[in-house]
Amino acid sequence: MRKITILLTFLFFIGSNITNAQTGTISGKVTSSEDGANIPGVTVQVKGTVLGTVTDIDGNYSIEVKPDFKVIIFQYLGMSTQEIEINGQTIIDVSMIRDVLLMEEIVVTAIGIPKEQKALGYTVQDVSSEQIAESGNTDMISSLQGRVAGVQVNSSSGAAGGANYITIRGATTLTGNNQPLFVVDGVPIDNSTTRDSDGYQGGDVAGVARGNRALDINPEDIETISVLKGGAGTALYGMRGANGVIVVTTKKGKASPSGKKISVSFSSSVMISQISQVPKLNTKFAQGWGGDWYSGFFASWGPEISETGYSKDAAWSNGGWAAFDTDGDIVKKDDPRYDPSLGATNVYDQFDFFQNGMTFNNSLSLSGGNDKSSFYVSASDLRDKGVIPNNEVRRNTFKISGSSALNDKFKISGNANYLTTKGDRIQQGSNTSGVMLGLLRTPPTFDNTAGYELPDGSQRNYRHGGGYDNPYWTANKNLWEDHTERLIGSIQLDWYAKEWLQFTLRPGVDVYSEYVKNYIAVGSRTAPGGQVYARDMTHKDFNNDLIAYITHDFSESFSTYATFGWNLQSREYRYVEGTANGLSIPDYYNLNNTSNISAGESTWQKRQMGLFFDIGINWNSTFYINVTGRNDWSTTLPEKNNSFFYPSINGSLIVSELPFLKDNKVLPFWKVFGSYAITANDADPYRTLTYWYQGSVSDGWVSPFGVNFPITTNGSSYNGFTYGNSMGNNDLRPEKTKSFEVGTSMKFFSNRLGIDFTYFNNQSEDLLLPIDIDPSTGFSSMYKNAASMSSIGVELVLYASIVENKNFNWDVLVNFSKFKNKVESLADGVDALFLGGFTDPQIRAVAGEEYRTIYGYDWQRNDNGDVLIGDDGYPMGEYTMKPLGTVNPNWTMGIGNTFQIFDLTIYALLDFRNGSSMWNGTKGALYYFGAHADTENRNDDYVFDGVNVNTGQPNNVAVKLDQTWRTSGEGSGFTGPTVDYIEESNWVRLRDFTVSYSLGNLLENTFIDNLDIYFTGKNLWLSTPYTGIDPETSLLGSSNALGMDYFNMPGTKTYLFGLRASF
Repeated sequence: MRKITILLTFLFFIGSNITNAQTGTISGKVTSSEDGANIPGVTVQVKGTVLGTVTDIDGNYSIEVKPDFKVIIFQYLGMSTQEIEINGQTIIDVSMIRDVLLMEEIVVTAIGIPKEQKALGYTVQDVSSEQIAESGNTDMISSLQGRVAGVQVNSSSGAAGGANYITIRGATTLTGNNQPLFVVDGVPIDNSTTRDSDGYQGGDVAGVARGNRALDINPEDIETISVLKGGAGTALYGMRGANGVIVVTTKKGKASPSGKKISVSFSSSVMISQISQVPKLNTKFAQGWGGDWYSGFFASWGPEISETGYSKDAAWSNGGWAAFDTDGDIVKKDDPRYDPSLGATNVYDQFDFFQNGMTFNNSLSLSGGNDKSSFYVSASDLRDKGVIPNNEVRRNTFKISGSSALNDKFKISGNANYLTTKGDRIQQGSNTSGVMLGLLRTPPTFDNTAGYELPDGSQRNYRHGGGYDNPYWTANKNLWEDHTERLIGSIQLDWYAKEWLQFTLRPGVDVYSEYVKNYIAVGSRTAPGGQVYARDMTHKDFNNDLIAYITHDFSESFSTYATFGWNLQSREYRYVEGTANGLSIPDYYNLNNTSNISAGESTWQKRQMGLFFDIGINWNSTFYINVTGRNDWSTTLPEKNNSFFYPSINGSLIVSELPFLKDNKVLPFWKVFGSYAITANDADPYRTLTYWYQGSVSDGWVSPFGVNFPITTNGSSYNGFTYGNSMGNNDLRPEKTKSFEVGTSMKFFSNRLGIDFTYFNNQSEDLLLPIDIDPSTGFSSMYKNAASMSSIGVELVLYASIVENKNFNWDVLVNFSKFKNKVESLADGVDALFLGGFTDPQIRAVAGEEYRTIYGYDWQRNDNGDVLIGDDGYPMGEYTMKPLGTVNPNWTMGIGNTFQIFDLTIYALLDFRNGSSMWNGTKGALYYFGAHADTENRNDDYVFDGVNVNTGQPNNVAVKLDQTWRTSGEGSGFTGPTVDYIEESNWVRLRDFTVSYSLGNLLENTFIDNLDIYFTGKNLWLSTPYTGIDPETSLLGSSNALGMDYFNMPGTKTYLFGLRASF
């Protein structure tokens, strides 16, 4: 903590050191061509050098030049870059012109190097702070959905603080992390999702919906997000950039537009959340079996509710049932015990369990600066109460950054972001204490709201204390609490050694600790004797960069630049955890208050060092070519293979600058580009080693999990340690991906219409996967480089300014992506790789098929694919695993429309996904329990589509989809073929809808510079053939195994009201 305090104090000091601007050889003023307003913060740089400055609060600048300096460049986001020849001038005033389609846009590329978009031979897309604000999201990952081509985001659930899973252009590795690297102000940060005891990347079918660490970042602090997609754009980041890179640039101090020394910004919002799509439940038939009502029975195969009523005779009252079924004993109306005076049998809407979620988000920032120094300070408070009772996430952030030019040679800057996140999370999934499992299986005649706890402290639920927990019991008694404290920061020293040479030293850190405690109350079905789980975890990520920048102009039409750098990364992950069963004193959750404790400890460390270069040339602002290379050394690979080099080359040709098209009014800008790159990925720590673990003994008879060490006998404790089942491999090599990308960018009609098209082809080889080995070795598996996969596709970005005038503007942005992510090969003898799921179904990687293919059981079929129907009229199951669908969509698209009418802005984003499948395991289970609305047809005739197995003729035998069919054999949602529960998960949704109004013009001559009020709705409309909850959710959270729905938490639609003000 002392180190943190020193760092914050130092940063505040340098940020507060506001000095007066010096007068240079050339000075001037920068204004807007639209209204003549002064523009502060414009970058002014001498071309071919690293020398530059920025305009002050009045748009003024001054800069020293030498006699041989020829051109000054003026750059500002959203404005066309201007290059002005000096020609002996001492005063140069510039009028900046709005660049409608950002033809001259400056983007942040690898290692924080700013480059002109037109100079890039690969694809980069930016999301601005305005677009992030439009989304109304409290996390930055969700802000990218539908706004960037080739980016896919899946939410783990609609629970507060649930993780998001993000990929760029598909997967590049089979078993490792496929999510991109996040870089905040030059510092790589961790975005993992921790789980109970297995470290990173989610993957549990039960437990709680955890958050990933990118959710810690306050979106209000973000200036821009740059998405680097291809290998040529990410190679300089080394192995951590193999899956793409998301470069986050946070807000910095700058001069106030109103001329104030300090600018204050404040934002506040309140958001209301409601569950969106949910399964349709049975409301026609009561609890019971075989058409009769049985109190406490597990299923809803009882009598039709309209034919029943209540009885409260002495036998019922004295039998103890009334404590559970508080309305009375359900009987048929022809039963002598039926009492009409008690009224009709009640039918309860189980979804009344959910509440309106409420999210309160407040953020305050102060900033200031001039051409020499700047500072920025912000604080935020987020309180997100979910739609599930007692599900809440609280996040607080404090950020400080500053910069100061010490003299004309040295500049120092730094930032520190301190974040705390606290979560109260709820059990879900394949979990007898899961909220959705207990809720959706509840019969329509049982009232969960009548109390979840009996006077003696035992549980009240529809199975009379057994089976599954009452959802209110889980939400109130079985909480998961986590608390994370995190520091992300860096200090940067820039030395302008020569006008053509700059050195940058940037050490950075991302350190966080997380404490978790999970309570399972006595009487819960997961652990009837009670349970407490605790874990203390720390993650440390240190990054150091030393970079040299060189620029040189050989002539007015030919220039070059070069970047050389050294990078050192060190990461460490540690945790200590304990699970204890059998509480001696109920509701006292302390590990010492238990009779059986098992503990675990784990540590992994890795270090990487890299040397890299980036060399580019520019001929006449027409032809650009760029070559990069990086050599990495990794401690997770054997010494003989731990050094590897990967190069890239990219180039662009500005066709519109060629003589035959120059100054063409129809096509003022046309660029063609291409790149080729090799990126690499190392192994997880210790794959080269055979390591020890605490053993267990299982003879097949000891229930349920065998005997775990340590073993206590007659008061003595005996431990047992042994080698793990996986044998280390000292021949591992890095995984490699060869990326090829070509495309074009065209802008028409005075830059009113733009089209970007990209084709990409990623070929990954030497992929790591576990291989079964000869048991005589004493081990069962070993990781080897033995697989390959590809991702081939296209991206199309269309943007247009359809209407543009003073009082009305209409802009459209379309992002389209289509790709195929295919497993090309696996090791000899390996048919499939299990990614996640159950015994049936499974998400697999299979050679020759799409990555993330759903495998499960199908019906027997003939050569034409027709289902074979037995003489009894029922289909016949075939119990061999078959591919039933693919999780990956065939294509995705986002269409955003922005309308600006005077000071009113309306934004709508439609999000499309097509060609994907999902397993609706929730429906299958609810069929078994008679709890799904489809089981209301249990007494109707039904004819299966197919052909008779003996005659080959179309089936015409009518059958009943009754209790026998749904609960036993091939019709059961548990034991029958999976194919009936594989559904299309396509969608069209109104992802975002925002209406905002700016009151700035009404507040002139007041202390308020600007005030915006706005409304944002998310997921207000959803159209999908999927019959379960929102198909964007994923049971296995932030893992590679998407596409599974088994009592997931439902998604949400939200209504947000907010304001933003600056003073």
